[in-house]
Formats: sequence, structure tokens, C-alpha cells
Amino acid sequence: MRENYHAPVPDKPIGLGHSVMQSFTSIGPMLDLIAVFPLIALFAGNGLPYAVIISFLISFTTINTTYQLSRRYSTNGGYYSYTGKVLGKLPGLFIALNYLAYSVVVLIAIGSFGGYFIYTALNDFDNATGMIVTMIFSLLFISIVFGIVLLGLRKSLRFTLIAGTAEAAFILLISFFMILKPFSQSSVIFPTFIPNGNFFTGVIFGILAFSGSGSSIFLSEDSRDPKRTPATGLALSFLIAGLVMIIASFAAVSFLGNGLASYVANPAALLLYVQQKFGFVMLLPAVVFLVLSAMNLSVSYLNALLRSLRKMFSDHIFRWSGPEKGGMRFLAVLLTVLLTTGILSVIYGSYVSFVYMSSLAGLFFITVHSFSNAALIRQKGSILFAMILPVASLIFLVTVFIVSVSGFLSQFPDIVYMYILILFFIVLALFQARSSKQFYNAIEFNVS
Repeated sequence: MRENYHAPVPDKPIGLGHSVMQSFTSIGPMLDLIAVFPLIALFAGNGLPYAVIISFLISFTTINTTYQLSRRYSTNGGYYSYTGKVLGKLPGLFIALNYLAYSVVVLIAIGSFGGYFIYTALNDFDNATGMIVTMIFSLLFISIVFGIVLLGLRKSLRFTLIAGTAEAAFILLISFFMILKPFSQSSVIFPTFIPNGNFFTGVIFGILAFSGSGSSIFLSEDSRDPKRTPATGLALSFLIAGLVMIIASFAAVSFLGNGLASYVANPAALLLYVQQKFGFVMLLPAVVFLVLSAMNLSVSYLNALLRSLRKMFSDHIFRWSGPEKGGMRFLAVLLTVLLTTGILSVIYGSYVSFVYMSSLAGLFFITVHSFSNAALIRQKGSILFAMILPVASLIFLVTVFIVSVSGFLSQFPDIVYMYILILFFIVLALFQARSSKQFYNAIEFNVS
């Protein structure tokens, strides 16, 4: 398999527009509207928009850390490079393996949702389940994503730039119509609610919704200005996505009214209500943009993962002596995602797999970003941006982690068991690496 799909420097350096959409599509706002917002509403109820706002503010403290580090260090390794450079080899290796787990889990989650949604859409959004057919759709969806990335970095970035811009425009358009013509007579734009303990569990899923916003840093070495373009791209994408998602959350609650419970029980209910209210002319583009959003997110995550994985090989975290190293990496990721998606679909079904993998991704996201915060704090700098905000982010993330694990143990314990199992293998790998002086001493964290 050829190496050119991930060549270290594309034909032209990556500009700001591609960088913005690399991060924006990694957030996947349309996908959040249909897939993640119902999970937030499950716990926050009518407080969905306020949970999204709080999640956005909390996520700002975390994205600030990524922004500050990306301005200091140019590397496609991203979080693991920052951690290794500042905190040392062992923490850097630990985060490298955690980031790999995180990215693969996200790809599995979106692939599972893609299969679930395509199947339910073809069945008129009812509750019918066809495990085998749904799994086939999931595997087909994943294969298309990998096919787009195989076309090359420039072509896949062009795809996300065009599709991501159209996605943002459509979300604002459909939000306008949902606010203008609510489905329920009891709808209000600014709902009142009383926060309870469950509300903050909803915030956890809100934070997950913004979790891909740092994706542009994994293209740093390919960017026009390696220490400015990725940082500016992630900042702009975060602000744009935050505005779009906050507007969409208010629009969804206003539009659904008493139908919010149906939306929580079956995310596709929102599209069913859109069809009933606006007809096929609005439903068809909504379905297309939802699938496109999931595909955009997966393409962006896969591009980031492959760039980071390439960096791991150049930093000697992984070794490969055989030919066509790049093709083997690509094939290994593809087979891992396909096989795991198929197994989970059989065990849990596609939608439950999506919920479990999304939740698991949230735990790894917290782990990775907690170490990034520690790295920025140790680097020192501005009191506000390099001390206060990363400390606040670290406190938020640790709190969210504790609340998440506690909630998952009482309702979805398999999520915690999966996290512990993967972490166990990561720790074993660390011990193995540490026991070999030749291997351990060769590990580097090359940044510029």
C-alpha cells in the first residue's frame, strides 16, 4: 500500500480554512444535535441548552491548554508530544497509548452510530432493530471513511472543508425553522428548569460533544505556519462550533416541547418531527447532513490519528522493520476498528455500542487532557492562561471523571470495566517498555 496518503508534507501547506474545518468537523455539530444532545437531555431534561453552555465554558479552559501548548510546540504528535517533552518519557508514553485508545474508540463509536442511523432511517425512523443489517451498515460506513482518507490528506481536507461549511450553514438554517415553527404547542425558547444532580451528568456528555476541537494540532508540521495556523484554527473552530451548538440546543428544546422525552428515547424522533412539520424537503437534507457530519468527524479523527501514529514511529515509541510501514499502520487501524465494531454490535447492538464507546471516549479524553494541563502548568507563563485556566480545567476534568465513573458504575458498569481493562494493558506495556533499556532510551519526543 502506498505511503502518499500521509506524506509528511502535502503538495501545499495546510492553510487556516482547512485547519479550522479539521477541528470543526472533529466536533461534529450535526451529529451532536442528533446523537449527543439526547444523551445530555436524558439527564438535564429541558435544561439541555444550559448544560451545553456550561459544557462550552468548561471546555474553554481545556481548549486553552491545547491552544497554549500548540503555540509553543509544533508537532503532529499532539498531546503525547507535549506531555513527553515537558513531563518526561513515562508520562509521554502513557498518553501516547491513551490517545491511541481514545481515537480508535471514537471511530468505533461513530461507526456504530452511522450503521444504527442509516438502518433506522431506511425503516422510517421506527424502533425496528436488525442486528446483522445494522452491523453491515456500520462496517460499510467505516470502510468509506477509510477510503476517503486513503485518497490523500489534501483531498480529504478539501472534503471536510466543503462538507463542514455546508454542515454549519444547514444547522443554523434548520435551527431558525425549528424556533419559528415549533412542533409542540407548549414550546418556549428559554425553558425554566431546576438543576439537580443528574443535570451535571448531562454536562459530562456536553463536554464530550466539544472533545474533538483540538484536532488541528495533529497537522501542525504540515501547516503553513506551524505555530500559528493550528492554534488559530482550533480557536476559531471552537468558537464557531460553540455558537452553532448553543443555538441548535435552544432550537431543539423550543421545537420539541413535550416531545423531548421521545427525542431522548429515540434520537431519530427529532427527524420524524421535522418531517411531520416541514415535510420531505427539510427531512432529506437533514438526513444527508447527519450522515455527512458523522463521516466528516470520522475522516478528521482518522487523519489526526494517522499523523500522530506516524509521529510515534519516528519517535521510536513503536518499531517496524518491514517494508510499507505506512500501509501496515493504515491496515492495522482499519482492521482493529472493523473487528471491534462488529464484536460490539453483536454483544450490545449498534446504538448501545455507540453510547458505551462515546462514554468510554469521554474517560480517555479526560485522561489525556489532564496530563496536558499538568504539562502547561509546569511550563509556567501567563498567570491567567498558563496557570489559573489549566488548574481550573484540571479540577473540572477530575471532578467530571469522578462523577462519570460513579454514574457509570451504577447504571452502565461495563463502560468502567472496559476502561480499566484497556488501562491495564497500557500499564503492562509501560512496564514492558521500561524493562528494556535499549527500547526505552531510544524513545524521543521531537518537537520544534
